Amino acid sequence: MEVRIVHLEPMRVACANAFGVTPEADAWKALLGWAKGRGLLDEGRTYRLFGYDNPPGGEKGLHGYDTWITVGPDAQCQSEERVQVKEFAGGLYAVARCSVADVVGTWIRLREWVLSSSYETGNCQWLEEHLTLPQAPWQDVLLDLHYPLAE
Repeated sequence: MEVRIVHLEPMRVACANAFGVTPEADAWKALLGWAKGRGLLDEGRTYRLFGYDNPPGGEKGLHGYDTWITVGPDAQCQSEERVQVKEFAGGLYAVARCSVADVVGTWIRLREWVLSSSYETGNCQWLEEHLTLPQAPWQDVLLDLHYPLAE
């Protein structure tokens, strides 16, 4: 497994959350629908997509998931919308690439890498950066897992 050390710059993101049995699919559907309606996914547009468990696993297989898309300074949401705009402060990360089928194993190996490195676990948000649109066939979805670091 190749690990890169990356500093994520501060970002303005639009965020959607879902909680339940299929929160990843539900949150992505809400966020991408919102983004598509505003032309943010149009060809030639530059954006990044992130997701993370929020909160992690709970009772009866229920858990939450947040999804992000990077947006510009003019992006706004109505208070009644499911999507909200927020600022992310950025941070230092160990990053490893994987397919969605190997997410759990890659998180485990990435944690082992950090524990054996000169870094400590940081306080930034753990992130899964989606390098392909989440609507792609499951086996084709590529991720960069971002493990927060402190020196």
